Amino acid sequence: MEAAADKRELRKQLREKLAGLSQDYLKQADDQITQNILALEEYRQATMIFCFVGVGREIDTRPLIMAALAAGKRISVPRCIAKGVMEAYEIQSFSDMQDGFYGLQEPAAHCPHVKPEAIDFALVPCLSCDLQGYRLGQGGGYYDRYLARQPLTGAVLCREAMLCPSVPHFEHDIALPLVITERSVYRIHQAHI
Repeated sequence: MEAAADKRELRKQLREKLAGLSQDYLKQADDQITQNILALEEYRQATMIFCFVGVGREIDTRPLIMAALAAGKRISVPRCIAKGVMEAYEIQSFSDMQDGFYGLQEPAAHCPHVKPEAIDFALVPCLSCDLQGYRLGQGGGYYDRYLARQPLTGAVLCREAMLCPSVPHFEHDIALPLVITERSVYRIHQAHI
């Protein structure tokens, strides 16, 4: 499978590129991405937001999650429940989080499950994406499987320096309608994913 080999090689190159980005750039980009999300109509209209919790050199979504909670929005975050499978669980604050798989912070056992159809706006991570809305994740397939279950209004978050001209993808891969970087909100199409 040529696309799979292409994805593996691209992931390797992009991980090296990400490791070379300065902390100053990462912080400035992440702060602006947060501001771009907060200004979005899709965000303002959403009651239940699904958002990853960035770790390591991923986009830091904690300020966004705190702002959303302070604004009275409901927040759900992913929890790995089996290999390649995740579900959304609602948190009230970061005190509802605990260490989980792969060094990720995940919702604790007491957090209520959130069905995909209850999510108004999903914010999805990537290692990279292109401006057609195709994302390259870490390779576990968690988000691809989750997004395939239920049409969601969503956006992929990516720093401008990590955008690719084209991400190899399979026929079953889902393109997201929004790509949010520190520079812009790119609207790919208005259809739901």
